[in-house]
Amino acid sequence: MGLLRPIRSLSPSSSAYPQGIHKGHPAGLPGVEPRLVPENIKWNTTIFGVMGSMVIWRWTFDQGLPVAVPLISLIASENHSGGSFPESFALSIPAIPNIARILELSYVVADDCETAWDESVSPEVVCTVDNVDYKYGAGCNLFTVGADATVGHLATNDFGPVEARDYNYVKFWIKSSVTINSGNLKYQLDDTPGCVSPLKEIDIGVLAANTWIEKTLSLGDTSGLSALCSHAIAMDIDKGAFTLKIDQVRFTKGG
Repeated sequence: MGLLRPIRSLSPSSSAYPQGIHKGHPAGLPGVEPRLVPENIKWNTTIFGVMGSMVIWRWTFDQGLPVAVPLISLIASENHSGGSFPESFALSIPAIPNIARILELSYVVADDCETAWDESVSPEVVCTVDNVDYKYGAGCNLFTVGADATVGHLATNDFGPVEARDYNYVKFWIKSSVTINSGNLKYQLDDTPGCVSPLKEIDIGVLAANTWIEKTLSLGDTSGLSALCSHAIAMDIDKGAFTLKIDQVRFTKGG
């Protein structure tokens, strides 16, 4: 019969565990690996309870990529002095082709929308998180707009700051309970809290009722977007009572 060792309880506050037979702690044990942090984990991937935020770089080619294939040939020549046929090999390696027109699709997430927008909210708007109907992660931001809501900001939310001068577009998923026409809703960006003096105001465009759609909005001239920290949804035309959802706001280099 083997040697029995005493059972020791694991403590979530200590990573120094002596030899022996252990039993788990009901509260769970924390990760003690110093590299287990969001920036070292792929975005939208959870490892031991830590959600990753690592920026993903993607490339796509808009034309076929040729592959350089080495060629080898046998050359035989007649030797008239002795009647033999000496052989020699010739190796030909084509030049490596240039890779042209590469479209870089890198992006950075500004707001994952998994917490309710709360920087500033209109009195007739309630912001909550919808954990049932969303596109990424564990939820999306839900605006419940009352019938008495007036034009202007529905809500703003803080993020970043984000250096966006190297990006060309802002992309997000959005869904409205009513049809939205061009010019009804605007997306705003600012480097001032509360989005009080928007550096960018972009028409969100047409939204079909009760349909998720991924919107890609051009940022145009980005020279002044060095420290964005706030964004907003503004209503220019009174739409009455409706709900609006937004998820996964990110800046991208490619559309």
